[in-house]
Amino acid sequence: MNFNEINYICTELIFDITMKKSPCPISILFPLVLFVFLSSCDDSKNSEKILKEAENFVNQYPDSALILLNSIPYPSKLNKKRYARYLLLLVEAKDKADKDISSDTLIFTSINYFQSKNDYDRQAKAEFYCGRVYHSQKEYKKGEEAYLRAEKAAQKTDDNDLKGLIQYFFGSLYYDQRQYLEAIPKFERAQKYFIQSPHNYKWEISTCNLIGNSFFIKKMNDSALVYFEKALNLAEAYNDSNQIVQVRLNLARIYSDLNQRDSAEYLIRLALDSLGKSENFSALSNAYRTLSLMEEKAGNYKKALQYHQAYSKQLSNLFIENNKRNLLETEKTYNFELLQREKNRLWIERQWAIIILLILLGFVCMFFFRFYRKAANNRAIYLEKELEELFNSKDREGNKLRSLSADYLDVYRNACMIEREMGENKQLSGKDFVQKMNKILYGHPEHDWDKLYQIMNESYKGFFSQLKQQYPQLTESEFRICCLTYAGFDNTEIALHLELSKNTIQHRKSEIRQKLKIEGRGDIKLFLDMHVNRKKQ
Repeated sequence: MNFNEINYICTELIFDITMKKSPCPISILFPLVLFVFLSSCDDSKNSEKILKEAENFVNQYPDSALILLNSIPYPSKLNKKRYARYLLLLVEAKDKADKDISSDTLIFTSINYFQSKNDYDRQAKAEFYCGRVYHSQKEYKKGEEAYLRAEKAAQKTDDNDLKGLIQYFFGSLYYDQRQYLEAIPKFERAQKYFIQSPHNYKWEISTCNLIGNSFFIKKMNDSALVYFEKALNLAEAYNDSNQIVQVRLNLARIYSDLNQRDSAEYLIRLALDSLGKSENFSALSNAYRTLSLMEEKAGNYKKALQYHQAYSKQLSNLFIENNKRNLLETEKTYNFELLQREKNRLWIERQWAIIILLILLGFVCMFFFRFYRKAANNRAIYLEKELEELFNSKDREGNKLRSLSADYLDVYRNACMIEREMGENKQLSGKDFVQKMNKILYGHPEHDWDKLYQIMNESYKGFFSQLKQQYPQLTESEFRICCLTYAGFDNTEIALHLELSKNTIQHRKSEIRQKLKIEGRGDIKLFLDMHVNRKKQ
């Protein structure tokens, strides 16, 4: 399993969860979605980069382009555009690297895509390589049809290189079927296109050689000499030693056929000198075969046998070299597969690490989400309780207000009664008046300190409770004097209220100052304001 397989599985899993409504925690679904998104972006950029690099390398370095294309895992997972380009580049790279393309029939599917997008350059190239696949399969009729379609599509482009290759291999198709006279016009058209691009000089030389061979096979030696000499001039102009050797050997065959033995031997010796100790076994075998035929034609059978033995030896070397090349190619392919597997393994490990991290991140997110939701619920409960307490406090305040209103009505009713009594009795003392007021306030003639204290404490927001708590050394009488003094009662009023003499009140105030450490005849109320901490409600 590699990276693309993991990506595919994750995508299928997300589809099952979303479309089939399968149960899945958010901590699992979120990492999967993120993984597929990131991996898709990464795979898309990587494959596009590989395709562009392969397009740059395919003409001069087809082997490198092939390695790049083989590095794309699961190319069938690419989108339609990239997959069509991949198939075209793969066949092109293999063909230019002299690989077998007879089984690369997937190239046929790319034509429809390029045609639908009006991509004439790639359409023409795809038709051409379809012809090359049929050609390699020896399906000559289908290959001819494909080359004709490629020729027609190429007319809409300015790619002379492609036009030349189409005509070249179209001619080769006829050449391989030994239809040499039909092949020659195709080769001549190919030559005209190759002349327009100097970098195609090797294709031009090869075209001239094939035209020359076609004329030679048809015993049209004069025409063959023209094209072989043209090929030799091109090879010498570009100093291409391999092509020079090949053309000289072709010329030697014609001179041998024309019984110009000296010219043939001269050209063969030049070719052999150029080859030296090289391992161009194909050229060497051709040289010794031509010499063997020449000696056999001249009646020198012993020498002809020696050349034939040399020819056989070079053929054997050529066979061994091809086997080595095939073995080396197989080894390269095997090593590449090993590297690809190792790369896929590393990719899998990396992606699994990312998946695990994303899952952990999902669990962390879920934990914080649940924590946040719990905190929000607690906050809501707290606010609900506060709201409930607020309503309860409002109810208590309402009850207190109603109670005060009732007390006020009672006081007002009793006051009316006292006023009536005072109107009937003109001789009313101060003590009698206080008792009457106590009766109005408390419902009985005696003073009710506890009720008065409660009213005063509530009026001053718990101030007197703080006073009692902060100064426990005060006696009950002293505490009451402090409360009444703070409430604004003078000494006479305090004495009347506590049923004590005025002098007694003054004496006890002096004792209070001593206990509270108030200097001289300091103001008790002011001192209490400054030193008693009120409880805020």
